[in-house]
Amino acid sequence: MNLTAIIKTAISSLSSTENTSRPRVRNENSEKFNFRSLKDIVSNLAAPQYLIQDYLSEDGVVSMFGESGVLKSFVALDMGLSVAYKIKYHGKKVKHGATYYICGEGHGGLGKRIVSWQIHHNITDLDAPFFVSEIPAQLIEEGDVIAIKESIEETYKDTGIKPALIIIDTLSTNFGNGDESSNRDVARLLQNENIHLRQPYGAVVLNVLHVGHGDIDRERGAYALRANVDSRIAVKKNGELSCRLICKKVKDESEWDDIVFKAKQVEIPGLFDSEGMPITSLVLDESSSCGDDIAKGPHKNLQKLIMDALMDMCIKELLGKNWGQIGIGREEFVSSILALHPEKKRFNINRSLDNLIDNKDIIVLNNFLVTNNIMRVAESAGI
Repeated sequence: MNLTAIIKTAISSLSSTENTSRPRVRNENSEKFNFRSLKDIVSNLAAPQYLIQDYLSEDGVVSMFGESGVLKSFVALDMGLSVAYKIKYHGKKVKHGATYYICGEGHGGLGKRIVSWQIHHNITDLDAPFFVSEIPAQLIEEGDVIAIKESIEETYKDTGIKPALIIIDTLSTNFGNGDESSNRDVARLLQNENIHLRQPYGAVVLNVLHVGHGDIDRERGAYALRANVDSRIAVKKNGELSCRLICKKVKDESEWDDIVFKAKQVEIPGLFDSEGMPITSLVLDESSSCGDDIAKGPHKNLQKLIMDALMDMCIKELLGKNWGQIGIGREEFVSSILALHPEKKRFNINRSLDNLIDNKDIIVLNNFLVTNNIMRVAESAGI
């Protein structure tokens, strides 16, 4: 190496050292970095607000994943249309808002699925705030996500209806020029979703994903995805044309019971293939939840456990001649179940209680819980 080359190498090395040791200059457009006081945090507590009761809380990023053909896109579409039309999601309350469906695949079949859903729900109105992208997105690119936000802003101004649910189906087809297996790339994508899609509206961003290679119990891609989303929903095959939704994660809330859907075919009037056969698509009907006796899973006998425990407590009161108070307070009862069965979840116990109360198996009397049969005994005895 000659003298000139040696000098150039030394200069290059010095320049590199200076660049790495020099403090980063703050971007003029960057937001100011602030801290909040403890008093401010505690005095502004807020309970979670549901977009879809139990299943989706507002203002969060969600992953929904499953193998190909398990109906996960039908589940996402069902949620999105329920929010846009403000109809109950299989019996659960829904908060109205605009749905934006960023479709990376299957544009051709989406219209048939929507029409089938409308027929199933006896809906003819076409003015619901449900919008579908014309092309896939590149969510890893901030500029592309800003363009999506600008398009959302335009429709928001036109309709006056706040964006509530943004569905990404699928994440891999809307990822862009990056690596799904890279924690760095996935973190960058999630940052774009949070800053430009979730935060401005308090919306839910629902990412629909395939399962991991060789591991069907998790999403495809880097660990940063499942670690940093607010909730995770697995969609599993549950038999022919049936799927099961399983809550894998909910931040700061209790996990909900599994729910099972059965798909049914709906014929689209006036639409035929080249052979003259009618065109059909699928819609989802709720088959069961894990609170039901027919459901499978760890909560199969929860309602029976609740009924048996409440009956025992009521009987003890009757035997003790405690005529003034038959039954037990709800919070006291739930706490007693948790003490005896710590593996159970408070959310699931309360949900099963609500179902039993709705079915009149449990009566609420002066804020006390009493089983229906004990109530009849007490009435017949003139208590």
